[in-house]
Amino acid sequence: MNLNAMLQLSFVIAARKTSFVNITIKSFKQTLGVYLDPTLSFSVHYEQVEKKMSTALSRMYAFRRYFSLNVVKTFLSCYVVSIPDYCLMVWSVQSEQKIVKLQHKINRFLLTYFHPGFAKKRTQKNVTINELLERVNLLTISERRKWFLLKFVFKNFQIKIYDTDWFVRTLPVDACCVSRLVVSRCNSETFKCSVKWSATNTWNYFVQRCKPNPIMSIPEFLDDCKDNILKLRGSLFIS
Repeated sequence: MNLNAMLQLSFVIAARKTSFVNITIKSFKQTLGVYLDPTLSFSVHYEQVEKKMSTALSRMYAFRRYFSLNVVKTFLSCYVVSIPDYCLMVWSVQSEQKIVKLQHKINRFLLTYFHPGFAKKRTQKNVTINELLERVNLLTISERRKWFLLKFVFKNFQIKIYDTDWFVRTLPVDACCVSRLVVSRCNSETFKCSVKWSATNTWNYFVQRCKPNPIMSIPEFLDDCKDNILKLRGSLFIS
């Protein structure tokens, strides 16, 4: 692995922890698969993700009639979902509308695969996103971001890295529950989209609603996270 690339990525991660930082990047640069820009908005990387997802889905559209359900599951996981999953916690500091736009591409493909007549108005029945996602055992991009954030925080609890600039614990209400985190004051919309703020709020909401056991293993915790994320999923209709 390129040492310079590792140092540059470490610098970017450290920069996002501060309130303000002056970084001069003359041109967009790809470091370890992530496109950087002067403001660390990752807008260029988002455009690349959108482009790659559209290309992968267009190829699946061409042969969807010959795909079995297992093949669709495999192809979506390997060739489509894997694209936004890479460094999702870092580059997904975008607005929720942009994240939904990416998910809409996957939803439209599932709709076309499972209900070919719906797009051409040959069927009148209601179709929910949940129904389609459950059949392929898939989380939305927003849900996967929450899943990655919870995994990130729980791993830090497991290796006891807390009470730092990133994680400041509060006393647990119950001895059998994990601690909540102190929420930093949000001074800007940019900070509200940061990894630190998103991870803290996602973790506190999850702890309050689901009360995870602090002695469970990481695989058990991730399975529990997925089950609870699915329970909190709303029923949205596709029109």
